Amino acid sequence: MDDDDWLDAAALAQIDALEQHHAASSQGSSQMQSPPPAPLPPAPGPPQAPDDLSAPLSHYFGFSALRGGQEEAIRGVLSGRDVCVYWPTGQGKSICYHRHLR
Repeated sequence: MDDDDWLDAAALAQIDALEQHHAASSQGSSQMQSPPPAPLPPAPGPPQAPDDLSAPLSHYFGFSALRGGQEEAIRGVLSGRDVCVYWPTGQGKSICYHRHLR
């Protein structure tokens, strides 16, 4: 993955415009400088959790139900909150962070 893969086309265009603006102003050019680029649109919010997590849970993991506390942790992750699950080994921590449930 390249460093620029996470940027969308609008962000890359704005970066190019800023670099051109900087290059023109640092050369001391007497040419008319273009105005700075427009601000980026706001970033999308966190993904929405499905009301029923049983379909992706069954499809991707083969489980029919979540263990106690897992749904709360998953919904916290999906809402964009920082979530720390502190359970003993084998109690189902890793499933709380899998992207398939998004």
